[in-house]
Amino acid sequence: MSQKQLPLLNTPARKFFIRQLLGCSLRHNGGIIHPNLYGKEIITQVWVQGVVVLVSPDRNDLVLDDGTGVIHVTGFTKIVKDLYLHKGMYVMVAGQLKVMGSPKKQQSPCVKVLKIADLSSNPHSEALWMAEVIHMQSHFKDQQNV
Repeated sequence: MSQKQLPLLNTPARKFFIRQLLGCSLRHNGGIIHPNLYGKEIITQVWVQGVVVLVSPDRNDLVLDDGTGVIHVTGFTKIVKDLYLHKGMYVMVAGQLKVMGSPKKQQSPCVKVLKIADLSSNPHSEALWMAEVIHMQSHFKDQQNV
């Protein structure tokens, strides 16, 4: 593991719906700001869950759909050795939010994976995830208002 990745692993991954990530302000240093959810806090890691809808032929990239949107996830071959990714799996991904595309063309967010887990064996994972995200974000807002 590189020294550059160690600080990322020491910060908590914030739970987001994919739709929310599409409206974030990306910073040049790799962090994001989502003013509606976390004030001016710079977030360096995100946690998303969803259904795998596409896997690249080299198995390094996938497209994840959580029902609110889709996002490109990359970097599996360096992190995951024993997980066979396939369409239809329900997975959790924690990683760093990056930008895909050039500044002259449309840019879109992308998650560079630091951790992934297959949650397909639990039939309640998807419903629980929706409740977890809503609870965590409302709890964070309540703490800021104190």
